[in-house]
Amino acid sequence: MADALSATVKRPSGLSEAERAAWHDFIAASPALGRAFLSPRFAQGCEQAHGGARVAVLRDAAGLCAFLPFQYRSGWHAAFGAAEAMGGEMADHAGLIARPGFTVAPARLLAASGIGALFFRQLSP
Repeated sequence: MADALSATVKRPSGLSEAERAAWHDFIAASPALGRAFLSPRFAQGCEQAHGGARVAVLRDAAGLCAFLPFQYRSGWHAAFGAAEAMGGEMADHAGLIARPGFTVAPARLLAASGIGALFFRQLSP
């Protein structure tokens, strides 16, 4: 459940050790998320290669609940809130990395993350 949902948007390099550990824990708990394109390491690599990489760190009443990695193709895209999957056209999957059982409406997720639109090719379950 997404009650009291809030998000902090950070560069991947700005994630704390506890946040990176939670990201790995969420992936380990959901085998469908076990893809390189959804890993914190991939997000950090994208940040190094492309300065527009961001991660929305989501929290609800129970605490840290999800991560939404994305990037902006350009400053103009960022100004208009037009995000794309982390890695852009190179990525074969995009998705919300969340603790098991967490759900949120897409519009609420985007609003909490400060994104107007998120473009992707294939969404992971």
